[in-house]
Amino acid sequence: MTGISVISYLYDKLKNNSDLTAIVGDRIFPIVAEENTLYPYLIMKIESILPAYTKDGRIYDAITVSLTAYAKDYIKVTQIQEICRDILESSSFRLDSMNEDFNNDAYRQQVNYLTNYKIN
Repeated sequence: MTGISVISYLYDKLKNNSDLTAIVGDRIFPIVAEENTLYPYLIMKIESILPAYTKDGRIYDAITVSLTAYAKDYIKVTQIQEICRDILESSSFRLDSMNEDFNNDAYRQQVNYLTNYKIN
């Protein structure tokens, strides 16, 4: 795996967590939700991949991903993100930043995570 396939890795981790799927079901999407998706749901997206090349020939990808949760109620969107944080931080991601708002009758929380992945 490199940074390019990190969303596939995260999708497997998230969809196999029973606490998360009890809230969002199978509504976990890369980049964009399907049209007419019911709340609550979760979108995963790569925000950036910055390769780092060391003098000894090793390559690392510094990866930033965002998980954006949508729900009709604020408590639910926060529960989704708390579960996601537990999953990601146990997989060597660390929380970088968060923002939230309310639009189109739904709450939105976007949490950004960072990780470094050694390629070779």
